[in-house]
Amino acid sequence: MTVWPVPETREDEALVCAARGGDRSAFGLLYQRHARMVHGILLCRVPPQEADDLVQEVFLLALSHLHSLRDVSRFGT
Repeated sequence: MTVWPVPETREDEALVCAARGGDRSAFGLLYQRHARMVHGILLCRVPPQEADDLVQEVFLLALSHLHSLRDVSRFGT
């Protein structure tokens, strides 16, 4: 069976590549796309009052390690 990447994944790949090149607005778009999901995951693991700050920390960490992501299509996961 062939699985084709969904358009959103391809868009994420382009955004990751742009963000790696220093495009902060591209990383901002990645944040907009994925912050809600990260927030939901965190709500299952930490007290609700801590989730917002941890979302920020997750994305700051992601930004600082973006260059080491081997498969840019895996950013969302």
